[in-house]
Amino acid sequence: MVYNSVGCIDERSMSDLEMVTALAHQIRTEEGLTERESEEQLFKYMPKFIWLLRDVTLKIEDEYGNKITPTQYLENCLTDQHSSETSKKIKKTLLNYFKDRECMTMVRPVGD
Repeated sequence: MVYNSVGCIDERSMSDLEMVTALAHQIRTEEGLTERESEEQLFKYMPKFIWLLRDVTLKIEDEYGNKITPTQYLENCLTDQHSSETSKKIKKTLLNYFKDRECMTMVRPVGD
């Protein structure tokens, strides 16, 4: 599954993923399982999640100014708890259901 957004990962881009949370609650893996049991098994069937950041102009660094990979940037954003309750719920869903995650970046077409 590829999610394509412009710029950095922020509250707005995270809230655009709210439909993933809603969809995940509607999927059942086996008959007879509770909703909780079904959710715990769902990650086995989910595809790889790729967050494609287009027109990226920021330097991808950690809080200490060290360069990090785009995938580490994604992981840091997903585990950061300084966000709204809606974003926290979306982050939790992404972490629980998409065990195989990656982030890729693309600079502006006219940039260096």
